Amino acid sequence: MTSLHTLPIPHQTARIHEHAWTADSRHPTSEGVVVYVRCAECGTHRVDLETHPQRPATALSAEFVRTRRDETSDRDDVSVVRHPRLLP
Repeated sequence: MTSLHTLPIPHQTARIHEHAWTADSRHPTSEGVVVYVRCAECGTHRVDLETHPQRPATALSAEFVRTRRDETSDRDDVSVVRHPRLLP
């Protein structure tokens, strides 16, 4: 017997993959080097901080996913993917 008070099961819309980050640009700051990166496969964007050349970069922002292009505007609509280490 089915219940009328249950929520639908959400379906995953995007496929999960290991991002292949490529640097779009990098800028030196007092905290280190800020790197704007993009996934070569899905186009997701993120901002990273390199505090030392021998250490891996740390994500400064959440991941931004392009969802669609608005034909009447010059901007893309984006969805934010929450990063587990970042505050809400």
